[in-house]
Amino acid sequence: MQGRGHHHGPAPQQPSAVNPVACCDRPSSNRCLLKLDHHFLLPAICSLIAEELSELRGTGLLELDSARWDGQTVIGGDALPADSIEIVSLATNCAERFGLEEIGAGDHLLRYRRLADWAELAATGMREAGAVTFRTSGTTGQPKRVKHRLEDLEQEVLTLGRLLPDADRIVSLVPSHHIYGFLFTVLLPMHLNVPVSRQGSASGLLPGDLRAGDWLIGFPLRWRQMKRLGRPLPKGVSAVTSTSPCPPELIRDMAALGMDRMLSIYGSTETAGIGFRFGTDASYKLFDYWSRDGNALRRTRPGIGEAISIEPQDTLEFSDERHFRPIGRKDSVVQVAGRNVHPAHVASRLAAHPLVARCSVHLDDSLEEPRLCASIVLSAGADERNAESSLRAWVRDELVSAERPARWSFLHELPTTMTGKPRGWEANA
Repeated sequence: MQGRGHHHGPAPQQPSAVNPVACCDRPSSNRCLLKLDHHFLLPAICSLIAEELSELRGTGLLELDSARWDGQTVIGGDALPADSIEIVSLATNCAERFGLEEIGAGDHLLRYRRLADWAELAATGMREAGAVTFRTSGTTGQPKRVKHRLEDLEQEVLTLGRLLPDADRIVSLVPSHHIYGFLFTVLLPMHLNVPVSRQGSASGLLPGDLRAGDWLIGFPLRWRQMKRLGRPLPKGVSAVTSTSPCPPELIRDMAALGMDRMLSIYGSTETAGIGFRFGTDASYKLFDYWSRDGNALRRTRPGIGEAISIEPQDTLEFSDERHFRPIGRKDSVVQVAGRNVHPAHVASRLAAHPLVARCSVHLDDSLEEPRLCASIVLSAGADERNAESSLRAWVRDELVSAERPARWSFLHELPTTMTGKPRGWEANA
């Protein structure tokens, strides 16, 4: 696919002439337990590039055909065409992500443009800068950059390895450059030394050779896809779910298809993983290096035992010092016409209407006067032709003016981000 008016920049320097890593490699003072293998990092580079190009061009991820890319693919070449503006944007994003600007190697991304070169440079940046930067999804606000120390990510990976001791293969159904995918489909298999299947990373479709010992890495939207397809799972296949709450009934639906275990991870881009649980009704248990600190959480970091305190985004209800349940977001207030509005409350009111099975509500701040917008999955048998007029009439009686959605969308699935997080506040009937 050529994209919009692509005029390729100067031909990239041939990587065989000079080792790009040798140009910037030097002994690192950062303690790194994991051996950073650029072969494992290559999918994260491809995923990062695919999302960036998709946003720049306004196209779908599947249109990019990134499954054809490999280490020899040249950015700006025939298999991955990109114009000079796009190449600079991609290089900037990659340099920020993997600390290449900090070590003075950002320009190497423009000189060496094989994907394998970028993966090697990323490994070098991580080792020397000792950190990786992620971006939040921006589901309830503007995306922001969050930097994580490599030692902290390694600490989590060592813990996750103990939760998946029988993993023979990781089956990725998620993009690998967001923190959830990076932990579970890049760093964890690097630590466990197990292969990764990435056929379904963009589509969410399962590979045809599932077998015992496979761990699927996904989120609720992927499990709903599997439920609709109804394909039985081989014995011994388990899964990890994260990014948004997975309803208990959906976990039970997966068990009915033959799924062995479902491990739920609680965390965020800002905090990485905080806790875990198996099954549907158990409380989450804090990872060993997290503890309660009043209304905050305290993380003991590896090495010298330094500790940091953070305020979780959700209100957490603890049954004891180690076990908790999230009971709602803290940051659920937005401004509409000068009034404080709780989108979560509006979503729960809409979900109580008999026409509504599931809904999400978000603030559209692109409007001259920001207003709430509602996405609706109708109940079985509901008449879509009359649904909007019925719901508009209902909210006029039930909600104050600032709470009433200005726009309505009727969908089969609620909108989500690339990693399956809701685009707004969700509620179920």
